[in-house]
This record gives sequence, structure tokens and C-alpha cells, in this order.
Amino acid sequence: MFGEGSGADALVRAIGGYDVAGEIGWSGMRPVTDEGLIAAQPELVLMMTDGLASAGGVDGLLERLPALAATPAGEHRRFVDMADAQILGYGPLTADVLNALAVAVYAPEAVS
Repeated sequence: MFGEGSGADALVRAIGGYDVAGEIGWSGMRPVTDEGLIAAQPELVLMMTDGLASAGGVDGLLERLPALAATPAGEHRRFVDMADAQILGYGPLTADVLNALAVAVYAPEAVS
């Protein structure tokens, strides 16, 4: 889980969202725990594409983390995945990455 100061929080804030890990007082990066997921109650989970794939996709992830399945994100299957380099790297494509993320979060029906 990425919290305040992780870089992911800046990405989320840039599109008008808020990082629930930061909201519950987590900073930096921490392993995902059932307690952390339950405390955070995320409405949407932003993940790296390779990480989601390694978990077996959304179904595999929810099976591996039943606590996540009990959150609003899990119940409504609100997951957004982005290529690792896009989430972690800032550079000349930052505007395009932010636009793609905003569309995926706020207008998922527009994603083809």
C-alpha cells in the first residue's frame, strides 16, 4: 500500500482524488494487510499492471485478499491498473498519464 510521500499519492491528488492510505496516517510504502484494507475502505484501487497480473487479475486478487473483497472497491470491482513505468515515472508523458488515469477513474465507460 502506498501512502503519503510515496509518489503514488501525488498522482492520485493530481487528478483530484485522495490517497486513503494517507488518510489513515500511513506514509511511504507498506505491505497490504487485512487490517490496513479494512481501515482504508478504498472506493477504488490503483495498481500496477504487472502486480495485478501476478495476482491473477481482479478475480485472483479478491480471492487472495478477502478483506479487499469486503471494501467498496472490491464490492464494486473498481480497479484501475496502469503500466508500472507510467505510475512510477514522471517525464514528458506525465500529462498523458494523468489524462488516462482521470478517464479510467472518472469515466471508465470511455475506456475502450
